[in-house]
Amino acid sequence: MSDNLDGRPAGEGDDENSLAEFLRRLGFSGGEMPEPGDLAANLNSLLGQFNSRANQGVNWQRTKDETRKRVAALGKDPSPDSADARKVGDAMRLAMLWLEPQVTLPDATLTSAAWSRADWVERTMGGWQTIAEPIAGKLADAMTSMIASETQEGDGEYVPEGLAQLRSTLLPLIRASAMQMYSAQLSVGIAEVAAGVLSASDAVLPLGVSGTAALLPANIAAFGDGLDDILPGDLLIYLALRETARAWLFESVSWLPSQLVAMVTHWASLIVIDPDVLANTIDPREMATMTPESLSAASEKLFGRMFSPAHTPEQAEILDRLETLLALVEGWVDAVVGAAASPMPNASALNELLRRRSAAGGPGEKALLKLLGLNLHAAKARNASRLWTLIAERSSLIERDSLWRHPDALPTATDLADPDNYGASVPQSSTPDDLDEQLRKLLEGGAS
Repeated sequence: MSDNLDGRPAGEGDDENSLAEFLRRLGFSGGEMPEPGDLAANLNSLLGQFNSRANQGVNWQRTKDETRKRVAALGKDPSPDSADARKVGDAMRLAMLWLEPQVTLPDATLTSAAWSRADWVERTMGGWQTIAEPIAGKLADAMTSMIASETQEGDGEYVPEGLAQLRSTLLPLIRASAMQMYSAQLSVGIAEVAAGVLSASDAVLPLGVSGTAALLPANIAAFGDGLDDILPGDLLIYLALRETARAWLFESVSWLPSQLVAMVTHWASLIVIDPDVLANTIDPREMATMTPESLSAASEKLFGRMFSPAHTPEQAEILDRLETLLALVEGWVDAVVGAAASPMPNASALNELLRRRSAAGGPGEKALLKLLGLNLHAAKARNASRLWTLIAERSSLIERDSLWRHPDALPTATDLADPDNYGASVPQSSTPDDLDEQLRKLLEGGAS
């Protein structure tokens, strides 16, 4: 079925402005009303075509297709060949071998994979849809509310004369335009992430395929260019360690991925679109004459600044919980990989390299800020790494990993603020000598 009014398949020269196209075909030109008879005839022929589209939300297939086009436009994106797959598979097997003595979580069956950027887009789009759909709805609500307030009877100075009578018809189309605006910016944001991610789980949130640990060889090679003191093979192994550790955690702790996504979607449901930014970006008086190019320009101006800077107490609480949980994930990965990578002489340099990348704002963090208004800070992860290390040193690896059994068992944000104090409060495990002494006392007590 054709998505476009002139019969063109969706994605082929698609207008990003269904509202402007709709008004043009109704007969509006230069802000003037068409003749009533012409308007009625045009309206009857077009209304049915648009109403079904206006209520569908974001067209995710189109968003994915557009994202892949943008990814392709960023440069070569070669599909990994058999040699790439072999190198990644070897690195993942070595990573699992090194990690096994350092992890006491239930065994996880992981599939290793080598992905291109396009592969990453295909396999993470479902995750993006889950967390981004509420934002598109919020933008659509804000735009329709703004336009509705400007097209009330008596407000003819803001819109072409007679346009108020079409409010019931136009508002669904404005909603569809808002969805398309967000879809366009989403495709830009996801493409930017795809250009920089190094692994399946490198976009902060678990957006990829469950049970899969994947690396992007072409992106890793680009990232490694200019690192004269880091061998490509060492970088691949270290990234395989981090990807495998994170995938193992997500696969073994069944509540963790869903909890992270639930927090983000809850955050998204509470987002407020800044009405002043929206009003300063899109003029209701120009809606009838906006071209696809002018709407695209308005969209670019809007994104990255449309979210209200003031957070409600509920949003602040969710953000704190989300940052804490993500820090605990990354800190655990740091601690586990730090111990597992001991055979590598440059492990510390590799860890510091990736920490600096995260602190500067990796591709995932930047996309979450632009598309979701979610500003995550990586500072807590360093404290979390120390906290997990202290628990293992003072108690045991089993005690450390057992804290993942339930969200309520995990260290809190207060604990992360003072990891040394938390580590000191962890009961110290008994050494073999302690056990011998306790057994001796028990036996002596029974003999008396």
